[in-house]
Amino acid sequence: MDQRKIGGYIAEKRRALDMTQMQLAEKLGMSNKSVSKWERGVCLPDVSVYEELCSVLNISLNEFLAGEDLKPEEVIVQSEKNILKVSHDGKAKGRRLKTIILILAILLVGMIFWFLNSQGFFRNNYLEPYDKSSDEYNTATILLEPGQASPFHYSVDNSFKRVILTTYEFKDGKQISEAQTLDTELISFDENGKEIHEGKGTIAVIMDYRNHKVKLIVTNASSKCSAEQEMGSDIPDFDEYGMAKSETELEENIRPGREYAICGYYFGKGEISGIDPIDALINHEDNPSKADYSVVITVRFDQEGEDMVKAPDLSGMSRDEAVSALKNANLTLGNVQYYDTTNEKEAVVYYQSIAAGEELPAGTSIDVSLRKK
Repeated sequence: MDQRKIGGYIAEKRRALDMTQMQLAEKLGMSNKSVSKWERGVCLPDVSVYEELCSVLNISLNEFLAGEDLKPEEVIVQSEKNILKVSHDGKAKGRRLKTIILILAILLVGMIFWFLNSQGFFRNNYLEPYDKSSDEYNTATILLEPGQASPFHYSVDNSFKRVILTTYEFKDGKQISEAQTLDTELISFDENGKEIHEGKGTIAVIMDYRNHKVKLIVTNASSKCSAEQEMGSDIPDFDEYGMAKSETELEENIRPGREYAICGYYFGKGEISGIDPIDALINHEDNPSKADYSVVITVRFDQEGEDMVKAPDLSGMSRDEAVSALKNANLTLGNVQYYDTTNEKEAVVYYQSIAAGEELPAGTSIDVSLRKK
């Protein structure tokens, strides 16, 4: 319905009766402001007022809805038009209302999802460092010297059964000791013998360089597992060295059996800056100019089951040979990186993301790095 046309028609009929807006309002039990809004086309009267308004103005309902005087022969035609118009307007309003409700519902769901996601409800299979500005981080490191502790949050689903932390040491670009590991299960049992999955908690690495030790800790809601690992004997006098550390950024969609370099500690004379843990692990032969001595810690989450296989030793193999060896071991090739060459035929494996001999689920992919022979 045309609000402006109807408003003008109301004003015209009111004036024809020599009636003021106030007088019309009093007859209808309304305020003169309401009448003013009708006549200016701001809004229409309430449906409950239609009949009385038409009676006061001496017009028919069809004329009111049409916003004009009608001849007798036009009444039937206009009546049909009004019925169709009212029906159309009602449906349009209904559609608009449904659209508004739908938009509000989408916004509400979006806000709820955003809030829950920001609180970590929908995140799983991830590893991330503690927020350095949080009270949680300050509490976790309050008893430790600044820069020594590297705490991480982890969350994995029920398919993951174990977490393995591994420590690697390098001096002058060479690994100086066997990798040491802390292996703990993510499963515990209640007093009734029911299995409980402990897939959320904290992983902490503490560098106690003055006592030549690295402490690894895994905690969850009900248990704690830790181990102190002696650093190699062939290490520098740290009193003469500067130290730096680095931590990995957020790792999401953690894959079973894959080794993730999460933090590194680096020592060298004078000022020294941190090196990306992954780079320090993969390219340790190129890092003596950046760090004389370094310690890199990795984490791996495994899925135990009947189909566990051992990772083959891929060192020195070409890409095709590595693919064949992995296939024979019921494993697959993951990400491939090349260093110092773009010629695939002259490159051989010098790093694999899962150490040879490690047990892992069948079908797991292993990342490799290749360089010139």
